[in-house]
Amino acid sequence: MAGYSIGKEFEERFKQDWKESFPNAFLMRLHDQVSGYKTISQNPCDFIAYNYPFLFLIECKTCKDNTFAFSKFTQYERLRSFKGIFGLIAGVVIYYYNVKKVIF
Repeated sequence: MAGYSIGKEFEERFKQDWKESFPNAFLMRLHDQVSGYKTISQNPCDFIAYNYPFLFLIECKTCKDNTFAFSKFTQYERLRSFKGIFGLIAGVVIYYYNVKKVIF
C-alpha cells in the first residue's frame, strides 16, 4: 500500500490514546522538517505534551521484533539534554508491533 507507514499509524494511535487518557491535557505533534534527509530531524521529539504538573517530550518509535536498535534513536542526546529539569519528563515510547507490546 503506497504511503503506508506503521510508524505514522502508531503516532496517530498514540495521539488518540493520549487524548482519551488525559482529556483535559495538552498534546502537540512536532512535524518533521523537510530538509532533504529522510532520517535526520532537528526536533528533539515527536510530541510535546502537558498534563499537570508534568511537561512531556515524547518520541515514538516502532520495531518489528522484541528488540530496539539504539542506533535508530537519533534524538537520544537531544532528549538527554533535558535531564534534571524539574517537572519535565523526556522519553521514548516504543511499539513492538509483531509482539504487540508498547513500553515507555
